[in-house]
Amino acid sequence: MIKAGGDATLSAGQNLQLVASQVNAGNEAYLVSGKNLELKAAENQDYSFYSKTKKTSQGKKFRLDETDVVNNVGSLVSAGTNSTVVAGADLLLAGSAVTAEKGAT
Repeated sequence: MIKAGGDATLSAGQNLQLVASQVNAGNEAYLVSGKNLELKAAENQDYSFYSKTKKTSQGKKFRLDETDVVNNVGSLVSAGTNSTVVAGADLLLAGSAVTAEKGAT
């Protein structure tokens, strides 16, 4: 997470890519790239496996628990006033958002 009380500026001469990232500006947020700019989501996976065998008077008792949880975590650019996103070539927003109190361009 990038958090600025005033302006937040991210600039790249070529490509700029944010994956499951947050940029929070108290005033204005600027994202500028010379070529491609991508705001993308990523998978957050949580896997758990539990196995237990217990002997009882009636024989063996077996317990198996397995869980697999996958969540998508997007990128978010937010600003207190304006958000500006500029790409020299391609702009991709996939599972992500750009927000601002006054306006987003």
